[in-house]
Amino acid sequence: MAQEFAKRQMTVLGTIRKNKGELPTKLTETRGRQENTSIFAFQDSAGLVSYCPKKGRVVVLLSSEHDTAEVDNSEKAKPRMVLDYNSSKAGVDTTDQMVRTYTSKRMTRRWPMVLFLQSTCSCCECVERIYYMGSP
Repeated sequence: MAQEFAKRQMTVLGTIRKNKGELPTKLTETRGRQENTSIFAFQDSAGLVSYCPKKGRVVVLLSSEHDTAEVDNSEKAKPRMVLDYNSSKAGVDTTDQMVRTYTSKRMTRRWPMVLFLQSTCSCCECVERIYYMGSP
């Protein structure tokens, strides 16, 4: 996936589920991992990081914009990929929260209606954001 984005001169930064067969098992296993440790894996145009924030929990991220194994100097020693992901996901979380709170969805079994109602919710949320950004 990251290689396809690179061909189009785009970047990708996101989490990957641990059950994907393409991931090395060393990145996904939690047994024996200490807290706040990272394992990096790099290939041509993409990099993976496996970060263990707590005992028994692993977060795996894929990035095509990071090509070095940079780690923060803080107590938690978070990788740069995790910090960038956390700083950029706020807009998506806010959008999802607003769409869930102010929804026009109805119970229906017709998939065209579901698509229409979901796109209506997203469009209304975008219009609201543009309105508040433009008005003083």
